[in-house]
Amino acid sequence: MKDKISRAIKDFNLLENTCSIVIGVSGGMDSVSLLHFFVNNFKNIKIIVAHVNHNLRGRESLRDENFVKKLCDNLKIECITGSFDILKISKIKKTGIEETARKIRYDFFEKISKKNNSKIATAHTLSDNIETVFLNLTRGCSLSGIMGIPAKRDNIIRPMIYVTRTEIENYVKNNKLSYVSDSSNFSNIYSRNKIRNIIIPEFVKINKKFEQNIARFIANIRIENEYLDKLSKEIFFKINFECEKIKILPDALKNRVFKLILNYFSTNINIESKHIKLADYLVNNRIHAFNLPGNKKLIIKNGFLVCEDSNKTENFKSFDSKNFFIRVISAQDLNLNFKYKESRDFLFDLKKDVSNFEFRTKKEGDVFCPQKRGCTKILRKLFNELKIPVKKRKELGILVDKSRGDLVWVESIGVSEKYKINNNSKLIGQICIK
Repeated sequence: MKDKISRAIKDFNLLENTCSIVIGVSGGMDSVSLLHFFVNNFKNIKIIVAHVNHNLRGRESLRDENFVKKLCDNLKIECITGSFDILKISKIKKTGIEETARKIRYDFFEKISKKNNSKIATAHTLSDNIETVFLNLTRGCSLSGIMGIPAKRDNIIRPMIYVTRTEIENYVKNNKLSYVSDSSNFSNIYSRNKIRNIIIPEFVKINKKFEQNIARFIANIRIENEYLDKLSKEIFFKINFECEKIKILPDALKNRVFKLILNYFSTNINIESKHIKLADYLVNNRIHAFNLPGNKKLIIKNGFLVCEDSNKTENFKSFDSKNFFIRVISAQDLNLNFKYKESRDFLFDLKKDVSNFEFRTKKEGDVFCPQKRGCTKILRKLFNELKIPVKKRKELGILVDKSRGDLVWVESIGVSEKYKINNNSKLIGQICIK
């Protein structure tokens, strides 16, 4: 077991820059083993034990709490306990008991961690990881679900992620460690327990090295998943929410990019496969919009994905100059790249440095020279002519050449005749909207 923990610490840099660690100890075999291992092998790291009483098993829950306190007293280790009525909280929040318990537990650990500038160590094992993989498979998961429990996430580390339950049992026996047992672990009414007590033992009968083989499988999946994640992030920063660029992506990358886009627009939510499917429908014009959690909706505006308040009755986005920027393109790139040719309403002759241009909304007295009209018109009259709603006019972006005071581009109309690109254009500006 010592070799496997040491390997996990090395493989995932679990203890990098670590002077203090909060170990979550339930009193069970796994967490007691983890605590014992750290106490005996990392004398230079300050150890704090955190225990959460979920109050779900009556006297047994109190027994566990007292056991952990006594264990820490004997080891002369600081012990911080928290007691929560999980059943009551889950009813109030209308969330599942397991989900509620997990959130309360990690929030408690995180609070102690921040106060002590510590990492958090939990006693998840390879066996736990395999159970999680099976559970995720029954729910229909992506590659990240097949990876199961990560060895490291933010400041949470799992040093025993390579260790099997059998190895822990042997460690407890060899070191004569005392622990408490959770009676709910023996009830097969829970899905995880069915997998642990019934399904996995059948696989072990087929192949005694089943757990080691699954561990290798998970490691291979992790390598491929990390590469695809890295590639998707690179693409995400390049596409600028442009629908035509998203359409041509391979499906394996497109779905990941959609997830990054949706997380960007609606943070702190769980993006599900249904959201990704709807995003794909939207980009391919099968739907006009769809709602995201947090009273937001996703629409397409001028060929770009845009997120706005779902309570708005019209698809108009409040003007924010930060949502607009200029990308510089060489004439050579324009001639070679067919993607730019489909966006000519957003391309203009960059006669000067980019710093000479700014985005704003309309002002009284603005005039504009629309293409192919051979005249200059007052912008207000042009809006009337094009029947652009009054409310929308106040929110449309306008690009201005500060040095000359000319309107270069007006959202929903296009580029001015004075700034349209031609054969003599050397540098071209592309107007981009987030």
